[in-house]
Amino acid sequence: MFLASDTFLFPALEIALLGLCVYARWRNTLTRPDPRAAGISGSVKRGEISMNKFYAAYGIASGTLIGLALTVEVASAHRTIAVLFNAFVPAYLCLVNGWFRNQLLSGIQWLSERENTS
Repeated sequence: MFLASDTFLFPALEIALLGLCVYARWRNTLTRPDPRAAGISGSVKRGEISMNKFYAAYGIASGTLIGLALTVEVASAHRTIAVLFNAFVPAYLCLVNGWFRNQLLSGIQWLSERENTS
């Protein structure tokens, strides 16, 4: 079956990852006000615990995606590009993009609450 093959799934995963990156960039620009227009300035300094969660999420995501790129036969002609793409996109999402980082922390908080109530 073609839809379950690496020939279809790996490019679909890469396109979905790129789409998530574009969507996160778009959402980040929507949620961040223009400081010049509002006349305010400020920054958010994350604590050590939340930064460790971001680093862990980045390590898991990039390790999984890079491992996938190194094993699928579809990417054999373009492994370097696939590995770089699968290293930099999760880095942007987990370490730079504020909207995605907030979503990531919300998901981690939700999982922690579910774990404590079970």
